[in-house]
Parts: sequence; C-alpha cells; structure tokens
Amino acid sequence: MREERHEGLGRRRRGNPLQEIDQPPPEPQGTPVLVEVTHCGVCHSDVRFCEGFLDLSEPEKTRISVMGLKPPLTLGHEIVGKSPP
Repeated sequence: MREERHEGLGRRRRGNPLQEIDQPPPEPQGTPVLVEVTHCGVCHSDVRFCEGFLDLSEPEKTRISVMGLKPPLTLGHEIVGKSPP
C-alpha cells in the first residue's frame, strides 16, 4: 500500500518564498507509472517556472498560465527514484 502523500518544495504564488507542498499523489492513467522520488535536482527552468514563466532564450518569456499550469507547482524534474514492486 502506497503512502497517501506527495511532498515537495514549491511556490503557491509568484514572488512568495519556497515552502513545503503536501498534496494527494497523482493517479497514473494509461501506461505512466508512479515513481517514488528519492533524489531530485533543480535547474534553471525550475527557477523560471517558480517565477511564473518559461524562458526559451527568446525575446519574450512565455507565461506558464498560457500552458495551462497553475500553482502550486512542485519543483524538480531531474529525478532518481524507484517504482513500486
């Protein structure tokens, strides 16, 4: 039986400090699997997402809201983890 929590660091609003985010775990649909993250790196794109935009090195930055993303967002996408047995 898996834990019924999903913890991470993120911001609930742009400009706010990082805080712990504890929310229900996602429910995989189709072929994706749920992975227990044991380690995670945060890179520049995570920092930009935290600031509310995606920087693709173009003259204008893309707001994450136009991509359908809303806070709170859990930072980190460079992960190491394990799948359930």
